[in-house]
Amino acid sequence: MELHDEGLRVQSDDGLRWNFFYSDLKDVSTQKPDAVTRAEVERLINFLRPVPHTSLPDCFVQAVALLTRPYHRLTEQQAAVIRKMAMENDCDVLEDCCTGQQYTWGVADGSVQLMPLKGRL
Repeated sequence: MELHDEGLRVQSDDGLRWNFFYSDLKDVSTQKPDAVTRAEVERLINFLRPVPHTSLPDCFVQAVALLTRPYHRLTEQQAAVIRKMAMENDCDVLEDCCTGQQYTWGVADGSVQLMPLKGRL
């Protein structure tokens, strides 16, 4: 590997060379593999319990202020399970029975997401 001001050059054992510009590289050191993320969301859904008769503020800005990232992307099947559980218990809030973390759900970043609350309602 050769480091240069604008990027780096990597050469494999078989002689192939690749040039990478620093501007094109992105830090993935904190990103989890998709399979790990999917397994974590599946585990989480299995431990979620409804908090009956809870609701978020009607004001969108106030409701969003209660949320924290990272959000957890849901499949259509997972989203259907969450919606059913919430409708049957008249609630906007679900709780992880192992950790006590509370969540709500909705569309964010172009898909249905499970969104943690900053604190308890």
